[in-house]
Amino acid sequence: MFNINDYPKSFASIKPNDYRLKDYLDKSPNELIKIENKLWKFINKELKEKKPIISFKNYKYLSSGWEFSVFLKNPKTVIKIPSGVFSEVNSPIYLRNVEFAYKKILEYFPKMFVAKTTFKRINGINTITQSYIKGKDNFFIGYNTKNKKLL
Repeated sequence: MFNINDYPKSFASIKPNDYRLKDYLDKSPNELIKIENKLWKFINKELKEKKPIISFKNYKYLSSGWEFSVFLKNPKTVIKIPSGVFSEVNSPIYLRNVEFAYKKILEYFPKMFVAKTTFKRINGINTITQSYIKGKDNFFIGYNTKNKKLL
């Protein structure tokens, strides 16, 4: 159903009524489930087929996801840039929305529990700089995971 030219894009918005499948609200619940499943199938296909950006300046590559590739700038700082999987991640509105969500988190959680972060668009690239916190890579949990303990 979806391809790279017509999939419903997400711009990282957490604002009310601003979500990826809002144009499908006239569909029945069963149709919405089918559409969502097709969307996730498309997203997972893109993740498998596209190679994320793994080189940026002279920084050490750490990891990638469908949004960002992460590089070690120095022992205390990481830089995140769009991974290149989905083009909208590098749009100015995406960066504004991610920064808005970050500031919203700071309204509810003490700063000591949230990585210090800056958001900038540098030479046309959305760039997020954060404190480096060592730890294990996260692993992928599928959107349809039923295991409550795992979730």
